Amino acid sequence: MPKLRRGAPEYRLSYRHEGSSTPYLTLCRIARPTCRVECGLVAVLSRRDERWTAKRAALERDLLAATEELLEEGAAYADLSIEQITTRAGVSRTVFYGCFRDKRDLLMRAAREMTDPLVERAEEFVDRPAEPDELLEELARETLTLALRFAREHAPLFRATVEASTYDETVADYLRGVMDRLIDPVAHRFEKQQRAGRALPLAPLAGASVLVGMVLQALYAQVGRDSGIGDEELVDTLATVWLRAVYGLRPPNPASRAVFLDDVR
Repeated sequence: MPKLRRGAPEYRLSYRHEGSSTPYLTLCRIARPTCRVECGLVAVLSRRDERWTAKRAALERDLLAATEELLEEGAAYADLSIEQITTRAGVSRTVFYGCFRDKRDLLMRAAREMTDPLVERAEEFVDRPAEPDELLEELARETLTLALRFAREHAPLFRATVEASTYDETVADYLRGVMDRLIDPVAHRFEKQQRAGRALPLAPLAGASVLVGMVLQALYAQVGRDSGIGDEELVDTLATVWLRAVYGLRPPNPASRAVFLDDVR
């Protein structure tokens, strides 16, 4: 007789199918209902998890929206309290801590949702193969215009993230990570363009760090206060410096400036 696993509750050696010398038929009869019960329980738990996941996502969105509203109204992130956020969102502190560990965790989540699409778009531009000069010029302006538009749409969170990075090491590490996602491919592009005799003779990593940091600080200044610099001027200046440094291109064509700037404000 084949050996059966000991301790398995579905095995009942004393119950054998009538006329059979093995317990297989009886084992199947016992195991199948057990399987149905277990599978049913798993399905119930799975649906419950899905409902909780959806509910939690909705609560997180409410808390993020409440935070952005408070920042838009002039509250400083450093002075913003959990109670202010939960009151605006209409939830309890218990709900808040069920979604986020603390205020920093909330800001980091907001920052990721804010920066990931923009960084991915910038990565696409930097990683593109060699293109005709006119197309590179167009793509550079389009990418920078998108970055400025995005910074304006999320200005309170953008400013809060940059400001928090000056005194919160965790936020600073996150922001450095975001910049590194762009610095590394830009440095690689510097090297390729230098070998082709086009890029300026700068140390690739240093040049990439300066360019990425320049864009971040320029966007922060533009949406954080009245800089006296028009959006069109800013985009043209950033595009010119970027293209000249990395691709050795002439300044952007003024005739095409307005194409990508209509939706910035």
